[in-house]
Amino acid sequence: MNSTGNAVSDRLAATSIEREQPNLVKAHAEVMRQQRVEQIVQAKRTAQAAAARAERIAQFEKAERAQGERLVKEREKIREQRERDDRGRGR
Repeated sequence: MNSTGNAVSDRLAATSIEREQPNLVKAHAEVMRQQRVEQIVQAKRTAQAAAARAERIAQFEKAERAQGERLVKEREKIREQRERDDRGRGR
């Protein structure tokens, strides 16, 4: 049987099940709905985790930049102090 024949056969079987066991069809639909809900929840959790990770990285990078800027300022102060000291000594 070709794929079209299989599809027709599958649909006939599904129609038969729908007539004979409507509760089974409803249960299957509910299971499929619940699986979709779980997929959506998991996707949302994944997106939230990615956003939280990105925020932590941004905060870390900001802290690193601030520390680097403080070091640059401290070095500049030390250099200026040395220049003043050298001028005071007449160098």
